[in-house]
Amino acid sequence: MPSPGRLAVLLGAHAAGRRAPAATRVGYADARIRPSPWGEMFILRPARGALHQAAALAESLRMATMSRAPDPLPRMLHGHEVAASDADHAAWVVLPDVGHPWARGTVLGVDMVLPRHASAAERTACVLSLSQVDRIGLIPVRRPTAAESTRGIEPRTWTHPARVWTTVTPIVLDRHPKRGQSVERLVADSVERAGYPAPRIIELPEHPLRGVPPAGAFAARGAGHRTHARLHFAERMRGPMLVRRGRYFGLGLLRPGGD
Repeated sequence: MPSPGRLAVLLGAHAAGRRAPAATRVGYADARIRPSPWGEMFILRPARGALHQAAALAESLRMATMSRAPDPLPRMLHGHEVAASDADHAAWVVLPDVGHPWARGTVLGVDMVLPRHASAAERTACVLSLSQVDRIGLIPVRRPTAAESTRGIEPRTWTHPARVWTTVTPIVLDRHPKRGQSVERLVADSVERAGYPAPRIIELPEHPLRGVPPAGAFAARGAGHRTHARLHFAERMRGPMLVRRGRYFGLGLLRPGGD
């Protein structure tokens, strides 16, 4: 895209016999699709792992990545002293094999997700640290190869636009339901506080997708009511979709599809 001063740059490069530097690039987006507050996904493949231990695996990935980072630790990694917003620092996610007739719920990938607003410098610092990780706890990890086509670790599996989104790891609600309060209302509040519009319909299936354990099987960081949910939105939403408490540490991950 041309920008102020571009003609002068072109003329100067031509006069000096140099190739002109690249012009400013601007991406296009479909205005009918609601963007996610989250951006790029950076995936590693673990040698093993159980989906119900998603919170522990996510915490191990975070600690391993921070251990490779230079001092001072990037705020985008540790998450402290960051202004509160919908997605204010890196999230640590587990990507499982779910949602098809032969799904076993095995962990296919562990993933660092950066906020969409992360700067180039913040992105570089986080990715360089993650690229040096070769194990999380006692579990070896590696970068996916170009030849691998496992659907569960393809970013599009978790980001493509959809109106229906289903939990793969349960949503941890901001508070326990009080007398007279419905879980659906608290789920809607949690979704809105995470930066998304209120769902049009909320279902609370015990087994949302093949391969996904019940919500009570998942260990969580701290207390909180856990529930699976299937969210129906009025407009198509782009992922990744991470919802409320626990979204930075392996829980509250949803998968698009079903519409």
